[in-house]
Amino acid sequence: MTIDSLSISTSAQIAVVVTRSCIGIWDFMTGKLKYKLANSVLGAIITHALVNEAGSHIVAAESGDLLYWDMATRKVVHQERQENIQQIFFYKNQARCVVVSKKGTKGNQMGWCVSRSVPEGSIQWQFEFPFVTFIKVVMTSDEHHLVCYDADKLKPNLYIHSMKNGALVHKLMVRYAGFKEVTKMVALPDKPSVVALIDVDKGNLMDLTQKRIIRSIPFWDGTCSKDGRYGLYAPATGGMEMLDLRTGRVCKTLIPKVAEGIFDVMAVFNATNEFVLYYHSGRKTIRAFRRKDGKMIANFRVQADLKGMETTTDGRSVVLGMGDGSMTTLTIADPEKPGIADFLKDLPSRNPENARGKDRAGMAYLQNGVEYPSPYDYSIYTDYLKSLQQCIPPASSTDVA
Repeated sequence: MTIDSLSISTSAQIAVVVTRSCIGIWDFMTGKLKYKLANSVLGAIITHALVNEAGSHIVAAESGDLLYWDMATRKVVHQERQENIQQIFFYKNQARCVVVSKKGTKGNQMGWCVSRSVPEGSIQWQFEFPFVTFIKVVMTSDEHHLVCYDADKLKPNLYIHSMKNGALVHKLMVRYAGFKEVTKMVALPDKPSVVALIDVDKGNLMDLTQKRIIRSIPFWDGTCSKDGRYGLYAPATGGMEMLDLRTGRVCKTLIPKVAEGIFDVMAVFNATNEFVLYYHSGRKTIRAFRRKDGKMIANFRVQADLKGMETTTDGRSVVLGMGDGSMTTLTIADPEKPGIADFLKDLPSRNPENARGKDRAGMAYLQNGVEYPSPYDYSIYTDYLKSLQQCIPPASSTDVA
């Protein structure tokens, strides 16, 4: 089943993937599916699932309900009705979460923001805001304010609410030269008072304290590094450039502009800002570039469409959620990074003898009285298949009929 989104916990070494009918819990280092979660046995429709860094709880949206899953017991510890959920994110050291949903009918819709504690589920505050086209709300980097956007064509506004009690602090009218429809908002990590309004041509930096646009950065698509210094421009038509957000200029051209048609692309920095990862749906590849010199160090071809991509907190591994329902983990093997050789030696994929299908007593797994073969024991794949036929005999003609 197709994976819709992906969330990971590096400390618990798990990847939480969302499919339409269930939540899958994977061990992303061994590639094993540990178990599945669904509150409804039949007819579950799951749209969101977010795991905390400790890996102890999952906040999920299923069939119009908000659910808190306890990972230790695999049971729902809190359930509350909230339909049309659009966004979920943690704050306050992941002790609380904000859930944003839609209310009302088309043409007269309101956004509904609710802050709840984790894992108790008690409501801290809630408020509504108007919108014409929903754009995800953003929290400032100091976690003091929540910014909501009303994309009214005549009078677009920003609604700034306090994260302490949800009260409306400011209402700012969005005005600047060359205004175009805003497609998303981004909070700058290094500037708590600044929010970027991204349109099709540029990124516009709005200072919430001064209540005005302070600068526009041409071509910026809203992707930025964790320190807020660098941004990316990766259009669907091809090519990728790294921008210096302090000056607004191109500092490196990672991929030259080549006319390849229009495809889905995904460009992100890894968690440590050392590498830039670029997915191209036409080529079906993920390319890794070293940020400091712009050199491409890897080009990996994926087997299906990429639906989600997350990096571990140490920046060494990339977890992929694929359109064919599979989960893939890649390690960025930069030869210039110290200690990478030892890290690769300790990977489970480099030590298959530790996961050879032995049972708890250490005995070989038998099927039909024959030891089940391991593909790691055969250099030629056809030899492995021949050995496999000894323990899994082919179906008889009467079974086929």
